[in-house]
Amino acid sequence: MKRCSKRGGSLLLSFIVAGCSSGTPTEEKASSESLQVTQYQYFLVYPHIEKGMAALRESDERTAISRFKHAHELAPESTPITLFLVNAYREFDHHEKANSLLEEQLRRHPDDQQLRESLAAGASAAPAHLAAAASTGPKQADSEESCRGVETPECVRTQFYIALGNDDLPSAWQVLSALPGGADNETELLDEFVQRSIYLEEWGYAVRAFDRLHRQTGLSAVQKEQFFNSLLMHGEYDQLLEIQAQGWLDEPARRLALASALATRNASKKLQKYLQHRPRFDSAEHEIRWLHLLYEHASKPGQAIVRYGPAFESSRRLISDVLIPRALFDDDLASARQLLTLFPSGDLVALHFELSIAESDSDSAEAYGLELVRRSPADLRVLDRVTYQLSRIGQTEAAANLLLQAYPFHSDAGEAQERVLMERMAALLYEQPAILSTADWTRLSQPLPRPWQRELQAAVLDAGGNCEGVRELLSDLSDAYRAPSWRRLAACYEAQSPQLALYAARRAVEREPSHAGRRALAFYAYAAEEFAIALHAWDSMPPESLTGQDVLAAANTAFAAENIEALREWLAEAESRQLTDNASYWWLRAQLHSPAQHKVLIEDLSRALAIAPEAHVYAARGRVFRSTGELDKAVTDMMRAVELDPDSGLYRAELGYALAQNGRSEKALEEFEIAAALMPDEASLIKQLAFSNANLGKTEAALNYAKKSVDLTDHARTESGISDEQIEQHFRFRRLHEDLGRRWTFNASSWLGSNAVTATVDDSSWATTESDSPLRSYTQLDAEYRLGSGKIVQRDRLSAYGRVFAGSENATSYSLDFPTLGLGVKWKPLEDQVFWLSAEQQLPLSGEGESDLMLRASASFLDTNASGDWQPLGSGWLSQNLYVDFAHYVKQGRQAYTIDYSAGWHYKLADGATLEPYGRIQHVGIDDRGYFGSDSAGVGVRWNRWTGGDYYDAWPQKWTVGLEYRRTLRSDGGAGYSEDQPANSLIFTLGGRW
Repeated sequence: MKRCSKRGGSLLLSFIVAGCSSGTPTEEKASSESLQVTQYQYFLVYPHIEKGMAALRESDERTAISRFKHAHELAPESTPITLFLVNAYREFDHHEKANSLLEEQLRRHPDDQQLRESLAAGASAAPAHLAAAASTGPKQADSEESCRGVETPECVRTQFYIALGNDDLPSAWQVLSALPGGADNETELLDEFVQRSIYLEEWGYAVRAFDRLHRQTGLSAVQKEQFFNSLLMHGEYDQLLEIQAQGWLDEPARRLALASALATRNASKKLQKYLQHRPRFDSAEHEIRWLHLLYEHASKPGQAIVRYGPAFESSRRLISDVLIPRALFDDDLASARQLLTLFPSGDLVALHFELSIAESDSDSAEAYGLELVRRSPADLRVLDRVTYQLSRIGQTEAAANLLLQAYPFHSDAGEAQERVLMERMAALLYEQPAILSTADWTRLSQPLPRPWQRELQAAVLDAGGNCEGVRELLSDLSDAYRAPSWRRLAACYEAQSPQLALYAARRAVEREPSHAGRRALAFYAYAAEEFAIALHAWDSMPPESLTGQDVLAAANTAFAAENIEALREWLAEAESRQLTDNASYWWLRAQLHSPAQHKVLIEDLSRALAIAPEAHVYAARGRVFRSTGELDKAVTDMMRAVELDPDSGLYRAELGYALAQNGRSEKALEEFEIAAALMPDEASLIKQLAFSNANLGKTEAALNYAKKSVDLTDHARTESGISDEQIEQHFRFRRLHEDLGRRWTFNASSWLGSNAVTATVDDSSWATTESDSPLRSYTQLDAEYRLGSGKIVQRDRLSAYGRVFAGSENATSYSLDFPTLGLGVKWKPLEDQVFWLSAEQQLPLSGEGESDLMLRASASFLDTNASGDWQPLGSGWLSQNLYVDFAHYVKQGRQAYTIDYSAGWHYKLADGATLEPYGRIQHVGIDDRGYFGSDSAGVGVRWNRWTGGDYYDAWPQKWTVGLEYRRTLRSDGGAGYSEDQPANSLIFTLGGRW
């Protein structure tokens, strides 16, 4: 039975591979067409059908149903294979499953007549056929023993089937090999051998048998299919290639199967050559698989696919959606470029863009990127991708312009996408802020509603250097701002408002307390002159986080904060770090010395200069040299400071002072003028220029600078208030301007006493009586003309004058006796002292007396602030004067002396008017062949009025009216004196100057 069973199994194979008719398998050999499957599916399913049929014969329910079910899963659309599974269910009484399967298939294929007939019949004839097939085959009449050693055709057949039934393929093949060529049953036996070899998956024997069949009788369609699959399974690729080269077994599907097998076995060289064929598939699925093989294994994938020329739309989608992106990912740019030629130029813009980026073709990338954004203007993801890629290949301007066009970024992409784009725009604009137009700046400066948006706006503007916009955007100082925004705001306030910069820096440190933030805080605090805050910032940082420059900056901060102990500590830290080769170290160490320690000051400053010649150090050493009187060295150092920093008005001014001290007035004036140009609002320089030009006789320039000083102080008055010092300066420069512009000065003075008194001094401070006798009245008129630049020494003053004076010595008469004309010159050799030398020719006008030459020296002391002039501050002021006068009459050989001290208080009555109570002590003496003198004291009161002033000139006119009580304290006699002369007198005075 077993041998019969095996033989029966082999016979069943002919039924298994048969086609279907009327819903049942037939005895004709089946093909892929009869089973309604593809050749590839046929290759997969037929072993399962064979094993399912064998299991049916042996009543192996589990195996039969499992095999048919698997075949159905591999080819679910095949009606014949469905019926095999249906019949298997019914064979083992699973009728419900059979009917359910039929109903399911009918739902998918409602017009399938075979399915309907099978469902109606309730059972197929297949089991009967199978049973019939099991009884079909060589009869077992000849026993195995009777045929042993016998070679009759019937015995050969019996031996063959016995070996085949025992799955003994080598013995069966040996029987076949022994058959004479052209034997009647050879074809039948070969076919049986082939089917059993396939069933047993002995592909080598199957190939041998097929080859023999092919040479003898040729192969049917089914056999060709089996032969092809057997060659594949046995790996006989060379034989297949040779067969296909002869023009058979080369259908497109078989070429695809062979190519797939070569790919699976990594037969690269054979496969590359094989892929040069261009099979035309009826199925898009097959073409897609072929394209995959071309891409994976062709030496030039893109060129191979273009040469092949895909025919199906799904193949084109594969190329656009899969293969081109993969080529770009694999950096196979040549293939990507070639595959793109399969599509119109306006298609696949995104892929063209990616290819241009990969090839660094900036022009093409820009064009395709612009087109991508144009096609999807609201998609920020496209904008993000395009601008990122453009900036990556250096097309930063194009990327920035695209971002500017899309700004502000509103879409459904969310905050994260907006942040990315804003940050990228900031980075790009930082590199090329020049691309922004005025309109762009305006648009970017418009505050967006949310704090984080304004922060990003500020980042963009900051990148473009638009600090005004940053300040405007962040001016609300929102608590929502993060540390970078506060740092940005601090940087933008640094020059405009150091205090606000400091505030922003402190907020940044509060939010992000880092060493870098504290360091920045220290510098901002220093710039705002908040030195204590700066020093605290340095102290809050651990020493190991500080660089050498940080240590020196901290020391400099301690010096600015006037914290000498902290300065010593930081300098000690600098010394421990061996920073003594740094000029700043020696400069700061010099600050530890007092100004009187000239030697060590000069030593430390000199060491700093030996390391790094810096302007401020030269200037400091120059000041020390000025204080020690080493003016040549001072000038040299100040000149070096100016060379190193020619734009420093301070150094120019200090050089000017050093030159002036050194007697180089003209050069000093040049430096003062440069300094004033650099510091046009520095009042002290304007004042110095006025004085310097006046001293050098440059009156017009002196007047001009005096005007400027008046303007400066007046501007301060109207714009921001004015200090007492500025008020004082304002008046003094008006007085200076008035005095510089004066050529002529006229004085008139007169007094009238109730009794004859000794000679007195008038209000002009230099005129004195020439009489050696007590007088009852005295009058003098004088005119002075300044001689301009007619100087004898520098800073002196020379004038010519004339005067007429007269007095009455008659005790009962107020007439003026002895009128005299005086003509002379006077000289003021010292700029800062009221000291005059004069020579005057006196000519009597009454005919009495004789002419004489008077040589005279006079001086005023204690009148340091010109107290006889109007004082602009306060409700009054103290005036005092010690007047000393000596006159020598050449012809007469006589000398006259006057020493007069007066002190009074000016009570301001109105602007330009005072009431002045005063007192005086006076000594008058005459040496005329014997010394005669008189001492007196007096008290009085004067009304003073200043008039005639304008914007630039202080009052040039002064008028006085006074009354004085005088008492003679001592008189030692002499010409004109008498012992019984009254000791007291009341004196009325008048005076004027214009």
